[in-house]
Amino acid sequence: MRATRMAMAWLCVVALLGATHTTRGQETVAPDEAGGPALGEPAPAVGDQVQMVEIAVGDHTVRGRLLGETESAITIEGPAGGAVAYPRGAVRVARRFTIAASAYHEERGDLHRERAWTAEEASAEFQRARLAYQRALAAAASDEDSARLATKLRAAVADREEWQREALEQENLVKARHEAELARLEAELSRARLDALKEQANEILALRTDLRRARQEIRFLADRAERLERKVDSLEDDLENVTHGGRLFATVNMHEDLERAVSMLRRKVDRLESRVGR
Repeated sequence: MRATRMAMAWLCVVALLGATHTTRGQETVAPDEAGGPALGEPAPAVGDQVQMVEIAVGDHTVRGRLLGETESAITIEGPAGGAVAYPRGAVRVARRFTIAASAYHEERGDLHRERAWTAEEASAEFQRARLAYQRALAAAASDEDSARLATKLRAAVADREEWQREALEQENLVKARHEAELARLEAELSRARLDALKEQANEILALRTDLRRARQEIRFLADRAERLERKVDSLEDDLENVTHGGRLFATVNMHEDLERAVSMLRRKVDRLESRVGR
């Protein structure tokens, strides 16, 4: 039973290493420009036991997998993953110890699963949790550990599916709100256009009313002018009479005034017709 689990563990590790093309010999960690910790991506832990270390950094303690040591720096795996190099002079090694590979990967899975719900890259965190539990399951030392890890693996997969559903629901909600806002803006625009058309129709109606009134006035003045013209014609025969001549002068002046009024009204009608045409 133990041999079978170990074989499965090594097959899983080999497959993972082959997929990522990463080996311990390929790990490189360089200090950043400010001289602080440098970040990288370490290879998965391999073997039955994982070398761990606790270091004191300032007033707090950092615990992680030991990735490498030199005279100038100590490199460990950070709490959130990645390789972090600490200068020797800035840290103090509190203790060194080993834990089972299965327990190490289980801790990593628990950490990523907890971080997934609030992380910006939630999908990637769920994926890291699933891979960590799979590695822990492959390295499990007992049936009890295997059952516990299998339960955690199923829970991590279920969590990711639940997160995907919630993310999709949130996306649909945002989309629905966006579409509702667009519909509201379109409705407001349609109402504004309708109001503008109604106002334009009222203006046209008022112009047509003014035009009709002006035409009526023109007809009235034209009829009156025609009557005055006939009256002037009848008075032309009485030019020799002085009294009649005075009346003729007054009548002619009135006729000229009417003609001017008719001319003004016609110009007003032309303007109204032009506005209605626009």
